[in-house]
Amino acid sequence: MTTSTAIAPDETTVAAVGKEGTLRVWTLPRALGSAGQALALGQPTRVLDTGARDGGVLFSADSSRIGIVGKGGGVFDPRAATAMFRAGPEQTTVGFDAAMTRALVEEISPDRLSLRSSLLDTGTGRVVHQVDSLHGNGRSMASDGRLAAAVRRSGGGAAVTAPYGFDVSEIVTAKRAISLEGAHNKEITAMRFTADGTHLATASFDASARIWDTATGAEVARWADAGIVNAVAFSADGRILAVGTEAGRGAVYF
Repeated sequence: MTTSTAIAPDETTVAAVGKEGTLRVWTLPRALGSAGQALALGQPTRVLDTGARDGGVLFSADSSRIGIVGKGGGVFDPRAATAMFRAGPEQTTVGFDAAMTRALVEEISPDRLSLRSSLLDTGTGRVVHQVDSLHGNGRSMASDGRLAAAVRRSGGGAAVTAPYGFDVSEIVTAKRAISLEGAHNKEITAMRFTADGTHLATASFDASARIWDTATGAEVARWADAGIVNAVAFSADGRILAVGTEAGRGAVYF
């Protein structure tokens, strides 16, 4: 089952990752046909077992790298389908900077009482910076590597109605930039920053996707659906938000 797909910024490649961690890469033809026409991609050009579980896929800004976020994620070369960086089996990759030279990963701290967040160099695996908590379970990272968003409460599922909030923190200092208690009234399912980190989109079991100003915490836009919203993604310039639902519906918000 495919859990996440992405198109390279240069529009030459499509990538998809499955629940079991298999990364599939297709090279797009130069002529894509007319608008509204479906194009069958056929067999993937390259296939790789990433070892990640329930991961999401994204490309670096220059299209030269594929990142997998989630349990045991990493960075991969889409041309050779080889691993350039892999997180540990007990680490969760939260996000990357735009060039995918830095990865934010989380794991249980040695005292087993808190989460440890580490900013790693994906070329060497070296820890660039480490803090014992970013105030919750990290779910997204600004592409400049400055900010991380963390859900403040999770695990309630679709049936539980309660205030679900999030924190946006500076990665290097772990200082909170904003903290919201009741961003949604059911569990937050996905989060994504704009490339410049000025806005954050959240999706939720409460059938909505919302956009937040990361400087003030103000809600600046909302999209509502009849069912669970489980995916959000911004265009590179931050003007368009793509929204996906559990029922298979999709929409774009301008």
